Amino acid sequence: LIYLDSERLDLAELVLTKAAAMDAKNPGALNALALVALARGDDQHAFELFDRATSLDPSFLAARFNKAAVLMDAGDFQRALPELKAVVDADPDDLAARLALGVALRGMGRLDQAEAEYQRVLKAAPKNPDALYNLLVLYMDFRHDEKGARDYLARYLKAASSRHPKHKEAKLRESEL
Repeated sequence: LIYLDSERLDLAELVLTKAAAMDAKNPGALNALALVALARGDDQHAFELFDRATSLDPSFLAARFNKAAVLMDAGDFQRALPELKAVVDADPDDLAARLALGVALRGMGRLDQAEAEYQRVLKAAPKNPDALYNLLVLYMDFRHDEKGARDYLARYLKAASSRHPKHKEAKLRESEL
């Protein structure tokens, strides 16, 4: 994982492949190998490894979350949903999983349920910029509620630093509003 964090993918893959060979039933090694595949842009191989990791241990939440992320990147919110629900059911305090669940629900057109997930995140972390940004998107792009979008944009801009990944996009949305 240290090699992966330092973008030394060949070394990470070498070490993780050996670890997976030594313990073929270790979902952590498969999950980490899948992260290497993602870093290389091989989403299909990453998905297969995440899927194997979750098959070995359905309670290994990191692999379930990562598998859902790959599915959502492909636009398959329907298949991502049960993975994310399993993560949230096992760890109700996992705010990242709740946010992802909201995105999946929003992608499926279940807007009230998506909003409820974002609001749960805000209840736990009132200034969470990711939840505020997702509510901005929900109100602007899906509900077409300009007032609601403006309110969430203002809250987002107040809470998020200029280094937040969505800050530039939020400023573009501000000009659209």
